[in-house]
Amino acid sequence: MSRTTKIKYRIERIWKYEYWPYLVFYFPMLFYGFYLAIRSWSLTYFTTANPSMKYGGIMGESKKKILAYIPTKYTPLTLSISENADIAAVKNQMLQAGLCYPVIAKPDVGERGSLVEKIDHEQALTGYLLSVREPVLIQEFIDYPIELGVLYHKKPGASGGQISSIVRKGFLQVTGDGHSTLQALIE
Repeated sequence: MSRTTKIKYRIERIWKYEYWPYLVFYFPMLFYGFYLAIRSWSLTYFTTANPSMKYGGIMGESKKKILAYIPTKYTPLTLSISENADIAAVKNQMLQAGLCYPVIAKPDVGERGSLVEKIDHEQALTGYLLSVREPVLIQEFIDYPIELGVLYHKKPGASGGQISSIVRKGFLQVTGDGHSTLQALIE
């Protein structure tokens, strides 16, 4: 990469906010957040964005309760398993529901993918249920070629809402050219 290209790249990173460090980007918002908290007399003013969810969905929300808002034709087959459930009974529930391996097991209340696991067989399920001592959800494993995040919002009292964004989720990828370093390809 030439010196001119490197300089151009660095200048481009300064002018495009998506490259800014997290703290630089959000630091000014801190002041605005305090202003809104003072104005509303509540440090948790932002939790009213999702009034039907405990704490506005920012933390401690039951995945089972969230799934209840979505028509079942749009959700994976899901079993809710209570804390300290009998493992044989769980396996029987799976059999009766037609839930086959692999499955996804996750805590009903969890944050950022913590303790979410793909379970491929009975022994792994037994180990998971013995190690996670809290209510869990067991869901069918869905292996579609793409995953989308859809942001839907509706004003309280309105008969319907609207989709404001759709994001395709995926892992970052780099295609090589046979001679450049990874850093050069990223830059």
